[in-house]
Amino acid sequence: GQADVLIYADDTYRWFLYLTLASLLLACLLFLLIFLYGCKNIVKYICRLCQEIQVLEGGDLNSSITLQGNNELTQLAQSLDSMRQAFKEQREQEVVIFQSHQQMITEMSHDLRTPLTTLQIYTDILRLQKYEPDQLADYLNKIDAKAAQIKQLADNIFTYSLATKKQYVEHNIKSDSK
Repeated sequence: GQADVLIYADDTYRWFLYLTLASLLLACLLFLLIFLYGCKNIVKYICRLCQEIQVLEGGDLNSSITLQGNNELTQLAQSLDSMRQAFKEQREQEVVIFQSHQQMITEMSHDLRTPLTTLQIYTDILRLQKYEPDQLADYLNKIDAKAAQIKQLADNIFTYSLATKKQYVEHNIKSDSK
């Protein structure tokens, strides 16, 4: 028999497919642009932190760390700045301790030279026999007294050295445990 065939051609389907693909591509492109624009500030902040850390690494502890925003990077920056301040205070404290040690060593050296000079004078007097016979015992007593004074100063230096070493070890143990 005879049949009628009716063929429908839907050209709009093809256009909808192209339009859907173009919309999807545009949405992905728009998402990437918005994401990159949003990340731009974070990347700039990370680069600034990196530069500031390099300045600190160079030894300049007076440069502070920039705090920006309220996120994990800001918390990291706060921790770095706290560490910078603590390290700066520790360095300043070490300088003060070093200066006080230097001053103490200078004073102890002076304290040791005074009795040594006197001791040398008395031994020169005895060696050159520039004394009266009744002064011999007096000079020997003075030499003994100055020798005892030098021994006491040497003992004080040794005691101080041991105490300083003990404090240094205890300080380092506390620092390592933190």
